[in-house]
Amino acid sequence: VYKRQTYNDPLHPGCTRKIVLAGGNIIVTGTDEPGGKEWKLKGKTYTEYKAVVIDFSPKGGPKEVIARWNGLGLAFDDGNVWSRKP
Repeated sequence: VYKRQTYNDPLHPGCTRKIVLAGGNIIVTGTDEPGGKEWKLKGKTYTEYKAVVIDFSPKGGPKEVIARWNGLGLAFDDGNVWSRKP
């Protein structure tokens, strides 16, 4: 069963983040500017911690970035929060 969720990233206005859940794995897609080239990242879910770990290395970032569900969206350790779209 696949489940899709969509988020807004305040650091990239107008650039939706889409997360597809497949079992314990996730695929995150998005762009860094409206109409820009789409990227794809992989990660894992940790439901017992209400968290995901995303590999941002394909975008030049860290291999393991933790984001925790805070009731409104995914909160990252750097203070950014992807708010869930209804």
